[in-house]
Amino acid sequence: MKHALLIGAVLALSHTLAADIGAQSLSTNDDGTPSMGSLSTGAPTAQAPGSLTTLFAGGNGFAGNMFDMVTTSDLVINSIDINCNAAVGSAVSVDVWYMTGTVVGNEMNAAVWTQLGSYTGTSAGFGAPTSIDMTGNGMTWVAGTSYGIYVDLTSYALTGSLAYTNGAGSTGTIYSNADMTLTTWYGNRNTDVMGPFTQGVFQIRDWNGTIHYDGAGPSNPVYSITGLTGGGTATFTATNVTAGGGVLIGYSLTGAGPTMTPFGPVDMSPPISQLPTLTADPAGVATLSTGIPARASGFTLFTQCADLGSGLLSNSLAELIL
Repeated sequence: MKHALLIGAVLALSHTLAADIGAQSLSTNDDGTPSMGSLSTGAPTAQAPGSLTTLFAGGNGFAGNMFDMVTTSDLVINSIDINCNAAVGSAVSVDVWYMTGTVVGNEMNAAVWTQLGSYTGTSAGFGAPTSIDMTGNGMTWVAGTSYGIYVDLTSYALTGSLAYTNGAGSTGTIYSNADMTLTTWYGNRNTDVMGPFTQGVFQIRDWNGTIHYDGAGPSNPVYSITGLTGGGTATFTATNVTAGGGVLIGYSLTGAGPTMTPFGPVDMSPPISQLPTLTADPAGVATLSTGIPARASGFTLFTQCADLGSGLLSNSLAELIL
């Protein structure tokens, strides 16, 4: 009899909840915890200037999201809003990573990802935008370039899941405005124990959030190396640097970092050495050709440059010395 009463009570509670939540549904997150999400789908019809919003419907969640982004002009991202299940007023922390290209096929390829920064915010609660301030991150998103972005809720174990929404099909959901196009892809597991890029992903999972951006200021240098062979001559080239300004090239043979420097975190591990400071030509190009010792063959060179005129860092390189 007690079991019958209990079942009756549960059924009654279920009917009450169904009536109360209206246009919402009860579901289970990818991490196995219960989740409540709105049944609404698609991006809002109105977008604030300088922003792109996907949706805040929830319905699923875990510790992170990966998506692709392409911009139509050079932009700087000042902040993002996320949808999280953390209690209102609680502190949340987020790591933001990026790569050039698409996240598809690179969701567990740590070598192609660069950490843009670690950020904090105060939860606004489920279904509301929790603002993550990214001011001063130093990254310019170059027009026409495809970037993969990974938003990792590093406070997941303490604050609960990053809410996202199940996408339809297997090709990602597209959200766009005149300035950018965002294609959603994956939900990510907690990284506390194994670290990022070590575990499988869930697809398709639509990122819940808003990207806030401005037109770009000075854009980052572009860095390349050719002829990196032991016993040969390599050419180090930095473009898009300050005309007539100095260019500093650093390198390491011990790892990918990150290491904090006056220019921000670099993808090198101590000890970090530097080549002679270069002077850019009037076109904003700095080049150095130098011999590579034969004994260096087989080592990986981790290297990055800084534009002393703008204080901006280039892309980082991890190149095997042949």
